[in-house]
Amino acid sequence: MKLARLFVLLGIVLSFFFSCATDEKTEPLAKEVEPISQEISSEENEIAEEITEQVESEPENEQPELSSTSMVTAPLVSPTPYSDAADAYNKGLDYLHSYDNANAEKYFLKALEIDPNFVDAMDNLGVAYRRQGKLEQAEEIYLKSMSTRGNNDVPYTNLALVYIDQGRYQDALNLYLELLDIMPGSVEGNYGLGNLLLQFGYYDNALYYFNVALQIYIEQDSPYMVDAVRSIALCYYCAQDYENAQKWFGYVLSFIPDDEISLKYLSQIQ
Repeated sequence: MKLARLFVLLGIVLSFFFSCATDEKTEPLAKEVEPISQEISSEENEIAEEITEQVESEPENEQPELSSTSMVTAPLVSPTPYSDAADAYNKGLDYLHSYDNANAEKYFLKALEIDPNFVDAMDNLGVAYRRQGKLEQAEEIYLKSMSTRGNNDVPYTNLALVYIDQGRYQDALNLYLELLDIMPGSVEGNYGLGNLLLQFGYYDNALYYFNVALQIYIEQDSPYMVDAVRSIALCYYCAQDYENAQKWFGYVLSFIPDDEISLKYLSQIQ
């Protein structure tokens, strides 16, 4: 199980206490973000139809249990040929999963002593570092992972979260854009960039990237689809397009009837 990818997604899921951006909050990115010119209204309609079809196809009382903390499995980016490194890595994952970050760090470092090019150990070591507030070490290991294997979006998106933790928003923006230039189909890259732009009030741009992410999630039949749907609803809410916000929050509730975020914002509209 590749927990680094899970923690990328958990890191960029909007919290229950999300609030729309103010004019003052947009300043760090105000001179750097170009507007998205692509029309997405027709794409939204197609996506809405697909979501509706999926909801209607589910038997009554058997709706899928989707949430922002759903876990997914993924193959290793670069499996190690060394059994001792694999054993240490798996122990590190167990500790990381139980939030024993110090021991997770210990075993990921042990795996890297045996196989210095084991990028999966690098990526998860970065998670352990970030959880412990060791942001400079997290940045260093993610940069090493990126240089070791370039076609891996996990260190890019995790490093962007490190930059956000440090208040380096422009660096995070640039990193997301660099990733999407290399891997335009990165769902975490599109979703993460959309989330960053939403936080700073670039709602049209955020909508574009959330829609791209949602299309990919639908193609993958991913449980994270519901997070992208919720984020699109939040974009509309913050842009004061309450009609569309109601519609998209309604899609979320079709999957998760007790979704707290959707119910919270719908109560403020009605």
